[in-house]
Amino acid sequence: MLGAVAKYLFISRQFFLTTYIATAFILLAGIVFGQGKFTVPELSFEQKHDRTNSQIPVFLAAGINFAKTQDVTPYEYGKKIGKLFAPTWDKEAGFDGYVNGMIYISESSRTTDDGPIEIMENDDGSLQS
Repeated sequence: MLGAVAKYLFISRQFFLTTYIATAFILLAGIVFGQGKFTVPELSFEQKHDRTNSQIPVFLAAGINFAKTQDVTPYEYGKKIGKLFAPTWDKEAGFDGYVNGMIYISESSRTTDDGPIEIMENDDGSLQS
């Protein structure tokens, strides 16, 4: 009986060690041979900025398209999105603060290849850029 237990433990130990070594080898092989498949690109600030800016219209269009599938007009969608962001706005700054915030956002997403932002005040007090 003791001999059978010892033989079982010896076989179990060999099986465990073999499985452990095989698993470690497979993981190591995956790490070594998988190195070239995925790499992190080295992007300049301008490339990152351009990529971010190119995504903005895509997200806006996707949101409007989704809203349409829910029978929500683009105007209603804009109001709903505005309500999401409204709590973060400085209400004391009023309309001027809102406009300055929009100008800041526009300027921060402008690249060096873009022309400068020009602000023209209309007779009715509205702005045009």
